[in-house]
Amino acid sequence: MEYAFPPQNHAFVVGLVFVTLPRRILPEQPSKASDGGVTHRGVPLVTQKGVQVMKKRSSKVFAATLALLVCLNAMPFGALAANENSMDQLVTEELTSDDQEPVSGEPSNNEQEPAGGEPSNNEQEPAGGESSNNEQEPAGEESSNDEQEPADEERPEDEPQSEDQQPEVADDVEQPEEQASNGPSEVKSVDNEVPAGVQVLDATEAMVYYVDGTNGNDANDGTSGATSFATLAKAVEIAKDGDTICLLSDLTMYEMAYVGSKAITIDGQNHTVTRGDGFTPRNDQARGGYNPELIEVANGATLTLVNITLDDLNKKEGSVYEEQLTGEGDKHNEEKVQGAMIAAYGDGKGTIILGNGTTLKNFGGMSAVRIGGNVGSDGQWYGSTLIMESGSRIIDDEGMGADGRQGGFAAVWSQGGYVEMKAGSSISGIDGRAIYCEDGGTALINGEISNITSNETMEHFNYASNGGFGGIAIYSEAKASTIKLGETGTI
Repeated sequence: MEYAFPPQNHAFVVGLVFVTLPRRILPEQPSKASDGGVTHRGVPLVTQKGVQVMKKRSSKVFAATLALLVCLNAMPFGALAANENSMDQLVTEELTSDDQEPVSGEPSNNEQEPAGGEPSNNEQEPAGGESSNNEQEPAGEESSNDEQEPADEERPEDEPQSEDQQPEVADDVEQPEEQASNGPSEVKSVDNEVPAGVQVLDATEAMVYYVDGTNGNDANDGTSGATSFATLAKAVEIAKDGDTICLLSDLTMYEMAYVGSKAITIDGQNHTVTRGDGFTPRNDQARGGYNPELIEVANGATLTLVNITLDDLNKKEGSVYEEQLTGEGDKHNEEKVQGAMIAAYGDGKGTIILGNGTTLKNFGGMSAVRIGGNVGSDGQWYGSTLIMESGSRIIDDEGMGADGRQGGFAAVWSQGGYVEMKAGSSISGIDGRAIYCEDGGTALINGEISNITSNETMEHFNYASNGGFGGIAIYSEAKASTIKLGETGTI
């Protein structure tokens, strides 16, 4: 192949063309002259100044310089343009035969071809100062190009560079700034990784707390049998929404357990909880001082009892069987007996669920369970709920003692609340009355009410039309309380 170059061209331009030619055309490598320039077979190709310029200029700037020199020298490129296709083919063959790959993934400048098909300047200096021209040695070996800057003379990262000095291949190299910007998300990802075999508890995962009336201590954390609490009141205080409390022994209670704003389960594991003598009185804004229940459910809370027996043993604090009053003035509530074993007052909107295996017996105050409710100005009911699941029951037995019950309303006292006895639940053997409904409450009976004995000490014992006992199974009064006997209900 012949290339026609007019004699008036500057040696500088000739040097550029020869430097870009592949090794097949230049079988011998150019060498460094004594004056710092580049010679080929003893013929000066590029002066020292030319080498320095080529070394510092990027391919774009160099192409612009070449175009300017062409215009100034009126270089006739007709022959070169005529052989453009042959030139491209030759370069392509040379690239194909050259097995050398860029070091560390850095793109080779041999693959860059400026617009217009003009040969690319192979003197471009890639990032890190390593030479990527045709004189580069194979990957893993140091380059023999005398123009390469030593690796230990790389430009510091904080040294400013002009746009002309920024190599195009920098876009393909990972930038420290981008890595830094992605740092927080990467660190977070690592922190969230859980090593194999390690179990991580969800912050919302339900806990189980244990109560042992014999060996427990309220100073413990309650999370195991060995570190169990001593009282039910402490366990209920610590338990969160969704937690379960398990009894490891029978208990005697001396203070009320308050369940507020959460749903918990107490699994008695077939143990019995009894009322102790000298039960601790309480004080609140509405009632002042009063004698409390074993358990109160308030502020929308839900209490589920399973496999447990609560026994009042017909014990009471106070001596007067009257409803504890709220409001201003001296209400003398300290003299009145407790309202129930378990209570969920209407404004508290609590829910009591007596699950399978639950027994309430021998209530000593006004009732075994007390709930309340009302109808608001919008006509909608609000209040508390009692659900008796299959396998639950409310009874009296020999624990009542020889004197029997001395007063009260009923086993279930509903002051506007909602009572539901599901199939398989029962209220039986009660001395006095099964259910007392007032203030618009509703009772749905799908369970069994049986073997109820009248007791003239109960409230409204003489309210029957004939002067007899008022309502042995169910007593209903005021504001149209509703009593429904379901398909499976029996009385």
